Amino acid sequence: NQWNFNLLAQRLNNDFSAGADRFALQHCLFSMFYKGGYKITPGCCQLLSNHHQQFIHYAQRLADCQKKPEGYVREILMSDEIAKDTRRKLLHHLLLIATKYATPPVELEYDFLRDQYFVINPSPTSYNLEFYIPPGQPLPDNKEKVKHVLLEHGLKYASQQVRNDKDVVLPTIKEHPKDLKYVSKALKDDKDVVIAAVTQNGEELEYASPALKDNHEVVKAAVTEFPRALRFASETVRSDKNIVNMIIEQEIGYLHFASKTVLNDREYMLELIKDNHRAFIFAAQELKNDYAFIHSAILRNHKVIKYLRK
Repeated sequence: NQWNFNLLAQRLNNDFSAGADRFALQHCLFSMFYKGGYKITPGCCQLLSNHHQQFIHYAQRLADCQKKPEGYVREILMSDEIAKDTRRKLLHHLLLIATKYATPPVELEYDFLRDQYFVINPSPTSYNLEFYIPPGQPLPDNKEKVKHVLLEHGLKYASQQVRNDKDVVLPTIKEHPKDLKYVSKALKDDKDVVIAAVTQNGEELEYASPALKDNHEVVKAAVTEFPRALRFASETVRSDKNIVNMIIEQEIGYLHFASKTVLNDREYMLELIKDNHRAFIFAAQELKNDYAFIHSAILRNHKVIKYLRK
């Protein structure tokens, strides 16, 4: 009730407004429609200029792509239906909110950035493209500076070339393990890089390559730090009873992340139930429907009865 939307619309539609103010107001609009949560009603949107209504429309379309592969975002942004000026504005707002989706299209949009080694410094006040590390710098002399910038800011604003350079990525991941999602596809398949991330934050196993999610050493490193990371491992590794035993020593509830093969293993499940009646909860449904299994479970641990239907 404290908002005077007519005044806001007037400011948004007024060319006299300062550039930084217009950027901030547009970013508010973009954030509301991209992130969800608070949104402007269609009636209020009609108070805005056609340009801003179109801007909101594209923000909503980009929001719909958040749960889809990165290619969907690029397809929308790089389509001919979006004017170059609008596309560049959308890219700058994405840089501040969803770097994962923004950095690759930025390289496609700005020709001078393609296949270059750079780190963007996103401006929170204007649409000017600025850099921590500008493109076109001689690499051998510049690598220490790049490392210093990445150690401070991480990989999210780095170019694809930087994200594929193990010399700078590995020390950065050791400092910013949650940046594994920004690493190139090749380095997500690099054991040194992935282990550097998962030993500090096991959940980062989610971003490892399929081959490394199937690697027992990598998965052990991840679940040692964060037992729930087992859910990101391959079916083969989740069937490894040694790894399953390792995590359920801490909490039997982690049995939930074991493979169906393990949870359907009659003798294994009965042994677990003998020591902890709660293991029965996680048994495969086929076993829970088997009266012989239920009878054997009760004989091993009478407390199982509490989980049975009348």
